[in-house]
Amino acid sequence: MDEVCEVIRRVNIIWLVLVTMFGVIWFRTFQLQVIESDIYKKMADDLHSVNESLPAKRGTIYDRENRILATERQVFSCYALTNTILNKRSFARKVSDVLMMDYSTVLKRVTDYHRFVWIKRNLTPEEVKRLRAEKIEGLRLYADIGRNYPYSETCCHVLGFVDVEGKSAGGVESYFSKYLRGFPGLRVSHRDGIGRVLWALSSGGVSPQNGYDLYLTIDVRLQRVCENIIATLAEKNKARGAVAIVLDLKENEILSLVSYPMYDPNEYNKYSQREWMNRAVSMVFEPGSVMKPVIMALAINDMRVNPMVAVDCSKPIITPWGEINDFMEHKDILTLPEILVWSSNIGISKLSASLDGERIYEYLENLNFGRRVGIGLPGEASGILNRDWINNRYGKMYVSFGQGIGVTAIQVVSAYACIANGGVWKTPRLIRYIKDGEKVVYEPVIEERRVLSETTCNYIKAAMDRVVSEGFAKEAFISGYRVAGKTGTAEKMSRDGEGEKYFSQMVAFFPSDDPAYLVFVLFDEPEYPFFGSRVAAPAIKEIITNIILLYNLPPMYKYLYSYPEVLVSKRGDIPNFVDLKLADAYRIALENGLYPVFTNRGDRVKKQFQGVDDKLSGIIELILGGDGMPYMVGLPSGYALSYLVREGYEYKILGDGDTVVEQKVDEGGVIILRLGDIALLKERELDESNESA
Repeated sequence: MDEVCEVIRRVNIIWLVLVTMFGVIWFRTFQLQVIESDIYKKMADDLHSVNESLPAKRGTIYDRENRILATERQVFSCYALTNTILNKRSFARKVSDVLMMDYSTVLKRVTDYHRFVWIKRNLTPEEVKRLRAEKIEGLRLYADIGRNYPYSETCCHVLGFVDVEGKSAGGVESYFSKYLRGFPGLRVSHRDGIGRVLWALSSGGVSPQNGYDLYLTIDVRLQRVCENIIATLAEKNKARGAVAIVLDLKENEILSLVSYPMYDPNEYNKYSQREWMNRAVSMVFEPGSVMKPVIMALAINDMRVNPMVAVDCSKPIITPWGEINDFMEHKDILTLPEILVWSSNIGISKLSASLDGERIYEYLENLNFGRRVGIGLPGEASGILNRDWINNRYGKMYVSFGQGIGVTAIQVVSAYACIANGGVWKTPRLIRYIKDGEKVVYEPVIEERRVLSETTCNYIKAAMDRVVSEGFAKEAFISGYRVAGKTGTAEKMSRDGEGEKYFSQMVAFFPSDDPAYLVFVLFDEPEYPFFGSRVAAPAIKEIITNIILLYNLPPMYKYLYSYPEVLVSKRGDIPNFVDLKLADAYRIALENGLYPVFTNRGDRVKKQFQGVDDKLSGIIELILGGDGMPYMVGLPSGYALSYLVREGYEYKILGDGDTVVEQKVDEGGVIILRLGDIALLKERELDESNESA
């Protein structure tokens, strides 16, 4: 009996254990499948499904003629799935050989605990080709959308750039990023245990919303010309930096904005932050004598001085900080225009003494000095406008010739545009609009206010005209065109505390009686001779000359038609250009002190005429004709491109340089110009002459 009881007890214990075990298993199963099912489902989804971001197409940036300045392009990057790599040392060795990377760097990345690691971003086409040929196990290519800037350095400071992570920096890329970037979409894909996508199980998502397109007022043709001029002269004068701005006064639109040194936004990481800096809006400097017409305008406008008055400029003005003196000898008594012609510090200081300091401060504020102009670029500085300094008896004298005040290039441009436009200050436009398809989603707000009377501005424009024709800005004089301008040379504090450094600058507009274009240039720390009249004025002349050629602006003087007779002038006999090829006519014209303007299509000069007036125009118009293509070898590249664009030729540019060194015409009639250095052309001509000999 006892044995039976013992057996029953043991059976009961076994059943109890079994029931308990099954109960625990059942409860755990219930807990996993019901109570905690959402947790484990999420864990499984995290392991097998991937939320893939679908990049939005970033908006395109155009110039004023709808030329593409920034657009999207496909770029490839490569990554590794570390759990699929069997031999990580062998993997690192193969990858480092193919991509020419450091072996230890690759090995460190794939031995990290992360399952997904980037190996290299923004692969070149050659690297992509090599990786596809090698088929390295565990390495994947990722196709992404990157940014492309087809004009390279051109407009770099206006555009800014987008880095490999899709983050924008500088220029309109940054300032208007919320319009350009769009919104990314989402796609959910499922993967197996080794990371392969199971397309049959992949589900939908959210479609990306593409960015809006941005339209600038910039003319990329003029921009490239200005960049070449500024870069050439900055290197010639060994300047640390430079700025150039061209404003269309009729439309109040910025046609060109140059900051030197420049960089290629396609390869932004190869440049320093100094080269990224947009000096046109971020650099603050003393305007020097460029401020004189601005202060004179106030004195005349407020009737503090009679425009017909003459000022005694024979003696220096004694101040607590030293003497205010003039640097050039001149007659003792100067009229108001002569104060500008001779750039007299004494004369302008005496005019400022008649003005109330608070009124000067208020006036300069209305011209937007001391405040951001707001053209749509990041990093714009406010400048320095010190109320106490201007209200000081002697401080306002120093301000009148540009000392003790800090300005930016865009502030100077907007202030002189006010004078050129008859006294109305307007915000210069850099952005025309931003569009979503055909719908305009953004237009800049243009502030507008009257600051000076039109009569005052006409007086100042006439005086500035004399500065170019008679004064220190003669280097900017262009025969046949009336140019008004003012140069300035401002001392700056040396970075090393040793030696004197200067800003050389000039502002000009033309035609002076009915201004259509305004140009401002500035050179930072040029070598001696660092004066505005010696450094900035020649740059102004070159830029205005190219504006005349690019936009085909006729001289102001009357034409004397002569077909094809030779004209006799103060220059002597003008050569007969008829039947000469374009390149030969260009060379001979320069040799005779003339500046040729070619019009019409053709391969040879058919007619010629030149404008005459009291001052004979140095520009001669040469009208082409014939069935052939114009021969342009030897011409400056900017000059050649200006002609091709004006006359509507189809062309293609190869290489880079300031001179056309080779020309071909393809079967479709497209002119192919190869650009290079003038030395290369001379070397080529020498080789050809040796061969013919």
